[in-house]
Amino acid sequence: MLESLRALLSDPWTYGFVAALGVVLGLIRLYLERRIVAGVDHRFAERLEAHKQSLQMTADVARYELEKDLSLSNLYTANQHVAAVEVYRAIRQAHGYCANLRGVRQQLTFEEFNRADLAAHMTRFEVPQGKQDEVLVVLGQDRSAAIENMREYLRLMEVQRAESKLGEAKNATYLNELYFEDATIDVIDSFFRVLDDWMAYIVLPAKGEAQGDLPHKDSLDEALEAVQVALRAHLQGSGSHGADGKLRPPRNVG
Repeated sequence: MLESLRALLSDPWTYGFVAALGVVLGLIRLYLERRIVAGVDHRFAERLEAHKQSLQMTADVARYELEKDLSLSNLYTANQHVAAVEVYRAIRQAHGYCANLRGVRQQLTFEEFNRADLAAHMTRFEVPQGKQDEVLVVLGQDRSAAIENMREYLRLMEVQRAESKLGEAKNATYLNELYFEDATIDVIDSFFRVLDDWMAYIVLPAKGEAQGDLPHKDSLDEALEAVQVALRAHLQGSGSHGADGKLRPPRNVG
């Protein structure tokens, strides 16, 4: 056994084999180490990439939600401004038509009007052709009666136009009231109550005189001014957006 070992150690091939074996084992170790490191790096890279994708997805969702909120907020604010302008325009027109039904006004005497002039005047104010024919027939018999008849009808049409404009203003408010706060709606409702009272006395002046409580034109102007102040504040940002910039819940209707 000892002699065999000595012979083996004295054989140069033995050292070559051992050296080769060491090299092979070293290469195997290096391979395994690199494989393990590569596997760890690959798994780490996969996890890192998955984490990056998760963060990107979270950021995209957050950005989308923010953009959506900003878009909705901007759209709501734009609609608020449109609603305020539309309602104020309708209210301003209603005020003008109603207020002009009373007060000192210059009226034509129609003394210099001939038949054609009277027909043109009635056409201008959209008097129906049937009524025009009626007035013109009376004109040939009694000029004063014909002119008075025309004036009464023009006055009736004037009142009807004012009532129509008042109705349009109310409808405009009803259709847009979700964009206003309760306080703004209350101011507008007060304006309509003043105009309703005013029109009631216009339609039935004898009843108003008997009650001794005829409204003054100043009350209409004051009610309109209150609406101006409320809508101006609304447009300046004190409407449905609070100090924190968040939307407040709209007015409950129904």
